[in-house]
Amino acid sequence: MFAGEVFPEWYWGPIIFYFVFGLPLSALAFAVDFAVRRWVRRLTWPQRGGLWLGVVAAGSLAILGGRALIEHVRFERDAKAAAQQFDFTPYAAETLPPGFDEELLSADDFFGGKVLVSRYAVRSAPYAFAYQQRPGEVSLQNGHCSLRGLVGTGTNFYDGQCRELRTPHGRAVFIGSLGLTTEGGQAFSLLDGTLVRLEHTQVADGDVLAYFDALRPVDPDDLDFKQG
Repeated sequence: MFAGEVFPEWYWGPIIFYFVFGLPLSALAFAVDFAVRRWVRRLTWPQRGGLWLGVVAAGSLAILGGRALIEHVRFERDAKAAAQQFDFTPYAAETLPPGFDEELLSADDFFGGKVLVSRYAVRSAPYAFAYQQRPGEVSLQNGHCSLRGLVGTGTNFYDGQCRELRTPHGRAVFIGSLGLTTEGGQAFSLLDGTLVRLEHTQVADGDVLAYFDALRPVDPDDLDFKQG
């Protein structure tokens, strides 16, 4: 969390934390130790060691907790601000299909434009990501789909085979492959001017259709953002 992308290995975080906060925490522990011995009571060496450990541990938790809170507030503020700039109507699942658990919901303007991104845990499937955006060049036909101007990922187009399926409530969903693995797939649907794209691995067609059927238009202010 403190090392970031420059030092991705896990051990860099504790090392950098120690160099940044080690001296201030030690100074705080010394001050508390001095104050307790001067104005409260004398302490044995084991008690003093326990006091130092307690102060350092409590201080570390306070720093980490405060940083996490600041990051969460900043994330939610930025996501809400980005959602206010949407040039499309966002959708949210009224009730997620069985086995779907939303782990992340974020609004941003990256990889080509404004986008609403969701990440789902889906039963035993490795992953599922949903992207909502204003449509670019879109041609959805049973047998072949062509889309340009996709945002939210490094790939900004899709051109390949796809199958048209209908949800129980009659929505048209076009299912194609990722082209990277035999188990990967993606599905597209136009919902009143909003392009919804679901990328996944090992999610059954029935679950994909149930997901699209559950989507309802929502006000950007009502989106419940999750940092994941």
